[in-house]
Amino acid sequence: MNLMNRSLSAAAWTFGSIVIQAVLQLAVTSILAHFIPPAGFGLFAITSLVVGIIGIFAQVGIGPTIVQRKDLTEPFINGAFSISFFLGTAGFILTWIASPLIASFFKEPGVVNLLRVSSFVLLISGYTTIALGLLQHASSSGTSVPEQLAIVGYDDIEFAAAAAVPLSSVRQPR
Repeated sequence: MNLMNRSLSAAAWTFGSIVIQAVLQLAVTSILAHFIPPAGFGLFAITSLVVGIIGIFAQVGIGPTIVQRKDLTEPFINGAFSISFFLGTAGFILTWIASPLIASFFKEPGVVNLLRVSSFVLLISGYTTIALGLLQHASSSGTSVPEQLAIVGYDDIEFAAAAAVPLSSVRQPR
């Protein structure tokens, strides 16, 4: 596969995952808006926004790096896990410390504890991203998934259910 085809394929994967994630988030948000009272939904929205934004920075392209890397070595994968753990921990600590400031900004003191509890997700969500990256890399390199390789993730991110390759993922109640 030449560079142009690989680039187009990568762009299609990225676009597809963004669209799927947006559709799933819209569906979940619509359902929750129906069942949660407006005040509680506001707290949920603030928490989702903050943890979502910090989560983006906590994963900074580690998954796509794994997919695009030609030869994966154990030290490289271990490094990706280490970086993911470090960034997730930094995101968790940042969210924990900044929770009172965020609550003050939104004038919602009740969001402090929600942010702190929800920030635990940042500690583990990067691992599912790495698992998906490893599965996509294996699939694109000709490894039969799940016959020859299976990886289990944690946190059941939305993309895991829609991945082109199967990923077993443990769902965390929220």
